[in-house]
Amino acid sequence: MKKYLHIALMLLCVFVVSSCKDDDDDTEAVEREVYKLEQDIAFQAKVNETGFVRWYSEAGDGYVCAKLIEKGNGKQAYFNSRVSVYYKGSLTDGTEFDARLFEDGTPFKCAVSSYYANYSNSNPNGYGSVISGWTVALQHMVEGDKYEVWIPQQLAYGASDNGDIPAYSTLIFEIELVSVDEQAASAS
Repeated sequence: MKKYLHIALMLLCVFVVSSCKDDDDDTEAVEREVYKLEQDIAFQAKVNETGFVRWYSEAGDGYVCAKLIEKGNGKQAYFNSRVSVYYKGSLTDGTEFDARLFEDGTPFKCAVSSYYANYSNSNPNGYGSVISGWTVALQHMVEGDKYEVWIPQQLAYGASDNGDIPAYSTLIFEIELVSVDEQAASAS
């Protein structure tokens, strides 16, 4: 943990010193890079905490870290599954940006892989798409499982803002897999 913090602080110092040149007045870019570094540090610190496991992306573009809150014993979710979940999403500073909780009464219906999503204006009862970090996490869950899942920016929204979520944000979700509703035979 201390090793990562020292490396991160050294990188931050190098970045700040190099960004102080007379020809570089873009404070917004500096702030964005500092935020990105802070998010990476927060994610790496969480990865090293006791109880968290790493789940790697099949595409090889990173991993999420997850901690079991409640163990289920139902059906396994797969890449081609369509599922129903309760969740709460927040930023590393604790700001909640989205939620679909048990108290709301209706779980969020989503496809584990966006390839199998079929929600549209003409099919409002279809299954929505999710970010890559959710695809990774859901494939490791069974019905009834509840996990705290940390998703790094490259498996979330990356360099793009999304509503109240700033670019380069590490996202924290509490996800409960309510049901595996179906296995899609093909994209529809």
